[in-house]
Amino acid sequence: MAYQDVQTLVSLNVVALTELFHIFLPRIKQQHKKLSEEQKASNYALAGIINISSMSGFMPIPSMALYAASKT
Repeated sequence: MAYQDVQTLVSLNVVALTELFHIFLPRIKQQHKKLSEEQKASNYALAGIINISSMSGFMPIPSMALYAASKT
């Protein structure tokens, strides 16, 4: 795999995810502070982040170790 391909893979699967967390987490925290105690007690009112990843992070595919590592 070419070095540029490695950079692209890591940038997409690791860096982009981390940046998105940093963008949205303050907004989620701010919304959480505005909720009443009753709303906070019911989990229905809470915002959150759902991270959907690949099974490759748990069951690596031969010849795709870098991809699998970026998914864990």
